[in-house]
Amino acid sequence: MKRSAGLFLFTLALLTWRPAAAIDSTQVHREITDAYEVVADSFYGLLHYGTVRVEPEAGGFRVSVPGVTFGTPANFVELGTVSYLLTPLDDDRYRVEDLRLPETLLIKQPAGVVGTVAVPAPSFIGVFSKRLRNFSDVDLTFRDLRMVDATGATQVGVGRIAAVVSSLPKPGGAIDQDSRYVVENLSLMLGKDTTLKLAGAELAGRLRDFRAGEYSVALRQLEAEAAEIEQEGEATGEDWTELLRAGRAVLAVYPDLAADFRLRGLEVTDPTGAKLFTLEQAGSSSGAEYTDGGAVDLSGGIDLAGLRIEALGQQSADLFGQLIPRGLAFGLRIENLPSTKLLDTALAQIAGPTPQATGAALVATVPQLLAIVTEANTVLRLTESFVDAGPARVEMHGAFRLDPAATLGAVGELAVKVTGFDALFASLKQALGSNPDAMKQIAVLQLLGLFAAREKAADGTVTDRYTLTLDPSGTVLLNGKNISALAARLQ
Repeated sequence: MKRSAGLFLFTLALLTWRPAAAIDSTQVHREITDAYEVVADSFYGLLHYGTVRVEPEAGGFRVSVPGVTFGTPANFVELGTVSYLLTPLDDDRYRVEDLRLPETLLIKQPAGVVGTVAVPAPSFIGVFSKRLRNFSDVDLTFRDLRMVDATGATQVGVGRIAAVVSSLPKPGGAIDQDSRYVVENLSLMLGKDTTLKLAGAELAGRLRDFRAGEYSVALRQLEAEAAEIEQEGEATGEDWTELLRAGRAVLAVYPDLAADFRLRGLEVTDPTGAKLFTLEQAGSSSGAEYTDGGAVDLSGGIDLAGLRIEALGQQSADLFGQLIPRGLAFGLRIENLPSTKLLDTALAQIAGPTPQATGAALVATVPQLLAIVTEANTVLRLTESFVDAGPARVEMHGAFRLDPAATLGAVGELAVKVTGFDALFASLKQALGSNPDAMKQIAVLQLLGLFAAREKAADGTVTDRYTLTLDPSGTVLLNGKNISALAARLQ
């Protein structure tokens, strides 16, 4: 079903991208047919369809594509006829709406039908931009999708799939774009006896100051270089260099961007309904912000809460229950990364007559690239992060700045706050027993505890604080004490 849903969207995107002063059915048919051929090639023979029909309708054109299938002869999805209404808005944009799909898709193998996908009529309207070669605006919803096998047993069920994309034109030809993709009430059979359920998942994206025209030109050049390499069959070092230069041009006009993914209510159950795995919520985030000076700030993070693994059993839970985090958050930023200079330096060095020569040149350039990052005083920053495991909670934040004058190439510090250390230590010691390797690790934890700056609150809560410092001389300090001897012992 996942393949089918993606194919629905992809079918909608196969529109013309060449401007025309006056558009008629013949021109639309020719351009759409050309577009389908290009896209079919990109799917390496997996996408098949019949003769495209284009007929005037309601001030636009009804595009009908019969016999749509996706997959290999051994296993494919038969969509049948897909159609939509296409209306020109101007020389660049088309409105796409009134999407019509068969209510039942067939999953086939050589022996016959092995499953079906029920697809109630979707709600869809979108605006396709030839300049962007993609949809600039989308409002799409599928509800109550269900895939069953040949016996009639439901293998996949989805309550709702939705996609919303909106674009705002800005002076100078740039756009800001926001997108949101949602899946709700997913149920998936994992084998015969286990079911995965997901209450919801959402992906939100954001583009800012997207220079669409420049991006489109650069992307076409990149595709042309890739097509030339594919046509020649064997690429030389110069071919790869030109491909990388085209990729560099794409990155040069890439916008500021951010993406956030969230999921909630994930669980795996056995045939009796007993929960084997539960995750109340989790997420990840990433972003890139480019500066006028040719640098970029990168960010990323993950978090989760309410993690339980009941399938471990009681014996394993005694030990691993102390270590598996109930919740955590981890965030990292890389600030002032000289992306433009890094790319330009690499491209200037990797010209060679063969791909092997190109690869060798790139490897030889690595020290130079590291030096560029260091000289830019790039900062690695750990944002407010924490781990809840067993009775303990660890919180961390800090930053290290690359510095060519520093002995180890960086300076900075990391602050760590630990609560519940004593309770965690005691429970681990009891669970691990007298295992020699485990006792060695316990001894290390006990030794680290001696370096702690301990505080005790009025309510009896004990907090241990650590500050790990890397100074310009290369000395590593833990709460002001040189820990070189400890590092040697840990080895």
